[in-house]
Amino acid sequence: MHIPELKAILIQEIPRIFQTHITDVSSQDKKFQTFFDQHLHWMKPVITGSLGGMIEASFMSHEEYLIFLDQLKEQNRIVGSTFLLQVPELSPNDVLELNQNLYFHLISTCVRVTEMEKVYTELKSQIIERLYITFSTSDHSFLQGYLQLKDKQVFDLHQQKLSLVGQMAAGMAHEIRNPLTSIKGFIQLIMEQLRSERLDKDDLNFYLSICEEQMNSLDSVVSNFLSLVRNKSGRSSAEWYTLTSVLERIQVLAQFYALEKSVSFTIHIPEYEVKLFGSPSDLEQISLNIIRNAMDAVSAGGHGKVHLEVSHQAGERTIKFVFIDNGQGMSPSVLAKVWNPFFTTKESGTGLGLAICRQLTEEMGGTLEIQSLEGKGTEVTLTFPIEAKDLT
Repeated sequence: MHIPELKAILIQEIPRIFQTHITDVSSQDKKFQTFFDQHLHWMKPVITGSLGGMIEASFMSHEEYLIFLDQLKEQNRIVGSTFLLQVPELSPNDVLELNQNLYFHLISTCVRVTEMEKVYTELKSQIIERLYITFSTSDHSFLQGYLQLKDKQVFDLHQQKLSLVGQMAAGMAHEIRNPLTSIKGFIQLIMEQLRSERLDKDDLNFYLSICEEQMNSLDSVVSNFLSLVRNKSGRSSAEWYTLTSVLERIQVLAQFYALEKSVSFTIHIPEYEVKLFGSPSDLEQISLNIIRNAMDAVSAGGHGKVHLEVSHQAGERTIKFVFIDNGQGMSPSVLAKVWNPFFTTKESGTGLGLAICRQLTEEMGGTLEIQSLEGKGTEVTLTFPIEAKDLT
């Protein structure tokens, strides 16, 4: 038999090889059946095209085959570094298993065809050997590409962590340095008065009160930071609790802030009772932090308004807390940074409040979302799961 005729016969076998391969792997593992059910439309031309290229390569001259292998290495490195991102349901081992199964059916077909057509031994050996080398090269270069991808992902993740640690360290240093500078300055004033023997009791009380205030500020920064990074096991014990009593405490405390800021505060408390799972004190901390942020953002003099709407939609197993203010709002660039620890637009802010609020919210099984328009105001939405039997 002439070589072109043998090559044509093997290429004609490709649809059968493909179908046998799909049937075989799908019967072995439902994962593969699901995968091909979803992706057959684009996997079929990829696999059949690959089979055709491998069969063509088996009949190339030595020089042409070496060029083919070099191109195959480069192509499969790219596939290995991108394929698993595009098809996350498969692992590298899954891909290699599929490849080995395809290789088995291709080799079986080649052996059957060459024996049936009485192909001479030397050509038969060349075809089998080249198919083996081709598949081995394919697998090896695929794994190379995949490992390069994983190395890059690990490196990028490490760099992100280093960057975050650096940002947090810089933020902590800034927040701690300011109070320490004030404390140091007033201690120096006290020491000067002691050395000059002109100690004024009122001045001393004033200086010490400032030092105490700054030490309290330091304690607050450290406490907030520890609250942000502590494990869940360090949180308050979770329990089912009724919502109304917590909302009433939030209303009383928020009114004090409103009076201090000359801001109008209103709240809508549902008439029906629901239960939430978590810590009542955590819910108070979250709500009051958001309310204080809103009050800082609105204008004083009776024009600033902050409203808390608590509502539940019939048929849903969640309850929403919507905090609305008519303040200055945030630009898209500021809004993109509000979750970053130590990011703040306030002169006296620590930038930890919202990060802590989101962490507490997620630990209670809820979500926290912020929408804001510069010059229009901000809307913060908390959504929490509630006990099903209380949906009345």
